[in-house]
Amino acid sequence: MSHFNQWTIMVLIVHFLGDFQLQSPQLAVDKQHKRQALATHLAIHGILLLYPLIRSLYYQVFWPAFYAYLMLLISHSLIDFIKIGFDKLHPSYRLYTFLIDQVLHIGLIILLGQVIFSASLVSIDPAFLNRQMLTWLLAILMVCKPANVLFKLAFSPYHHSQAIKQEGLQGAGALIGNLERILSLIFLGMGQVNAIGLIYTAKSIARFKRLEEDKGFAEYYLIGTLYSILYALCVYFLVLAR
Repeated sequence: MSHFNQWTIMVLIVHFLGDFQLQSPQLAVDKQHKRQALATHLAIHGILLLYPLIRSLYYQVFWPAFYAYLMLLISHSLIDFIKIGFDKLHPSYRLYTFLIDQVLHIGLIILLGQVIFSASLVSIDPAFLNRQMLTWLLAILMVCKPANVLFKLAFSPYHHSQAIKQEGLQGAGALIGNLERILSLIFLGMGQVNAIGLIYTAKSIARFKRLEEDKGFAEYYLIGTLYSILYALCVYFLVLAR
């Protein structure tokens, strides 16, 4: 993302916060059936987008930013409304509607950010959040909850199988996955690729007994591990690599 201006990166951060980190599982379910829940989701986006809008005052680009703000809110509302309607009619296609939904949201953010603002026009005070901090924040947000949601949708037949029935603390698997992908990003950023193996070695040791005894779980575990590695690598090369 070296060619993206910082306004674009800021709004991408807002998107991942609003669509994932600040959207509870209950809100994600409720907005499928209740207009009030969808309105709450959109209000969260609207409030978060106020930050880049307010920052635009400092750089005297308020009106272009305001028009972008309105376009993003309206387009987000329309895209979500269409996705919800399609999901109700074709629930078996949720993976594809999720991917299309995200591509449309992210694509529009990039298009508006790069067309309306030049790379040199919008920047953030280095004393607060410089470009490197923003890109790392974006990468970390991308490898957390979005990765978990995509995994559940893409591998739902295995996730709900009785052969890999979950044991242990509720939510621990998702947290472990988040931490391993964040550590993978850090090691990649440090150029310590070999250190990534230590993460997955420690993870395997903790579950060695069940891996040995339960073939179904072992296969599911391998799928999840390879997915985590691939996902972290993709985010690193898309966002952080120069």
